[in-house]
Amino acid sequence: MSRLDRRAWEIEGLEMLGEVGLSGLGVVPLARRLGVSKGSFYWHFENFDDLLAAMLARWERVFTDLKYGSLEKVADPAARLRPLFGDVAVRESAVDVFLALLEARNHPLVRPVFRRAVAKRLKFLERTFQELGSGEEAATDLAILLTTAYAGFAQMSDLNLPGMRSKAERAAFIERLFAEVVLQRLEG
Repeated sequence: MSRLDRRAWEIEGLEMLGEVGLSGLGVVPLARRLGVSKGSFYWHFENFDDLLAAMLARWERVFTDLKYGSLEKVADPAARLRPLFGDVAVRESAVDVFLALLEARNHPLVRPVFRRAVAKRLKFLERTFQELGSGEEAATDLAILLTTAYAGFAQMSDLNLPGMRSKAERAAFIERLFAEVVLQRLEG
């Protein structure tokens, strides 16, 4: 049996988390999925909580800090917002991980990381809406609206609802939402 590095366990753990949720994630099923013994796991991690903490740190770094950090560099505030919803339309695995963490948000290890990541995302959105001409209160309201719309759309996107059955229909819906919330800010 081969031994994997920490990174491989964290990445595959996040992928599995998105598929089965926190309650379905465990050392043995993850080792089985990776094709290694659980001894490989204990080479890198003390216990499951150690792995979960590492997975959460990776999720926050990659899907909040790096993703939103790269978007901060986009000069046009409207162009900064558009990619945030693209992953929901195509239902990337990052969306499933977000939903699994949202569901597990009261877990003692998940809660502080999830709250911190959402707070960072809200600040990014607030700044962006202020650059689009919104006042502080309106920017906060719009940031919350888009964040809850993202979560709600992600939760509903696999229900085969009318007008959201295909990737193309979901992308068109997102574009309409974007036009209503963002582009109207530019015109108004």
